[in-house]
Amino acid sequence: MIEIFPAEALSYFTVDEEHNVLRKRVILNKKEIDVQDEAFTLGEKSVLKQAITENQIFYRNYAKDWKNDCENELLYNAESAVIIPISVLDGVQGIILMTHNARSIYDEMIISLLKVFHKYFIIAMDNALHYEQLEINAEMDFLTQLPNLKGLAKKLGSVKQEKTLTQLSLIVMDLDFFKRINDTHGHKSGNEVLKELSQRLKTNLAKDNYIARFDGEEFIILLPNYSQTSAVDVAEKIRHLIGDTPFAIRESMKSSDEESISITASLGLATSTNNDTDIEELIQLADRAMYIGSKQQGRNRVTVAQKGS
Repeated sequence: MIEIFPAEALSYFTVDEEHNVLRKRVILNKKEIDVQDEAFTLGEKSVLKQAITENQIFYRNYAKDWKNDCENELLYNAESAVIIPISVLDGVQGIILMTHNARSIYDEMIISLLKVFHKYFIIAMDNALHYEQLEINAEMDFLTQLPNLKGLAKKLGSVKQEKTLTQLSLIVMDLDFFKRINDTHGHKSGNEVLKELSQRLKTNLAKDNYIARFDGEEFIILLPNYSQTSAVDVAEKIRHLIGDTPFAIRESMKSSDEESISITASLGLATSTNNDTDIEELIQLADRAMYIGSKQQGRNRVTVAQKGS
C-alpha cells in the first residue's frame, strides 16, 4: 500500500472480539520499526474506534481533526490520515492507519481507489479463510471432533520432519464389544459413547498426546518423544478412563430413560527411536499387539509390541 498510495507511515493493528487493540507492525519511510505487540485502550473519539464501530474507510486531512484523540495509536508525526478496517467473515479483525506529514493529501479519488483495492483484498481474505476452514473440516471427524485419517496423516508427516524427535510411541485402541451397543441400544447410543469418549480423552490427556479417530470405534494416540514406559502409563490411563466410569446414553432404543453402560478397551502400543522410525510399521505393530495381545487374550488390557512378534 505504501508503494501504491501516498504515505509516509503505516501502522497495522489487530482487533479481537472485545475490540481490544494490539499494535503489530509499523512502517515509517518504508522502513519497519520494531514493535513488541503493544496493547492499548482506544479513546472514545479515536479514529480507530470509529473504523471498528462503523466498519468503513474514512480519512482526515488535518491533524487537528483527529490526532489529539489518537495519542496512543501514533509513534510518529502525522497530518493527513486514512483509516482502513480489515473485515474478515463479517467481523473487523484489523485496522490499517496510513498517514502523511502534509495536509490534504487524501481526496475522494484516492479514497475511491482505496475502496476498490480494499474490496478485492477482503474478498481474497474471505476466500482464503473459507478454504482454510474447509481444509480443517476435511481433516476432522464430524462426530467426535477429533482428527480423522487425513488429519492423522498430516500430523504424521509433520512429526517425521521434527528435528527434536528422539523417539516415537503410538497407541492403537479399540473398544471391546462395541457392536453389542449398536445392536442392543441403537447407533445413536453408540454415537453418544464415541462422543463422550472423545471428550474424556481430550479433557484428561496431555496436549502433546495427539488423538485421532482411526476407524469406527478404533482410535490412534500419537506420542512424540515418549519412551515405551511413559507410553504404557498413558495407555493404562486411557484404559481406566474408559473402564472405570460408565457411559451415559440418552437415546437408547430400549428405554426413554437415561442409562449407564460399562465399556472396556483393548490397546496395543509400539515405540521406535528416531533413527529407524517408520510410522506405518509402528501402526501395524501397535494394531497387531492390540488384536493378538489384547483382544485375543481377554480384552481390557494393554499389550506392548515387539519387532518380529
